Amino acid sequence: MPIFCQVDEYSRTTIPSIWAVGDVTNRLNLTPVALLEGTCFSKTVFGGQPTKPDHSNVPSAVFCIPPLSVVGLSEQQAVDQGKSDILVFTSTFNPMKNSISG
Repeated sequence: MPIFCQVDEYSRTTIPSIWAVGDVTNRLNLTPVALLEGTCFSKTVFGGQPTKPDHSNVPSAVFCIPPLSVVGLSEQQAVDQGKSDILVFTSTFNPMKNSISG
């Protein structure tokens, strides 16, 4: 069974000299999220600018056929949160191999 580090909103563990970011925290196990958390850690510890990572609108994709991706709230989540002015966008993309070869 995996063991994860518990961290606060700034990525601090309960031991003052130990911080944790990325998959070991089991927040969102995505490379771009780990990079964001590392940047926030660096600004907080070395830059003197306390910075919390914002995990609310992280895009994700599933590389399948058809490819799927999502960012932000679902339409139902927005309605559940009382949002009244909802915009839903959909799009299709051509694979790069078809774009480059012309």
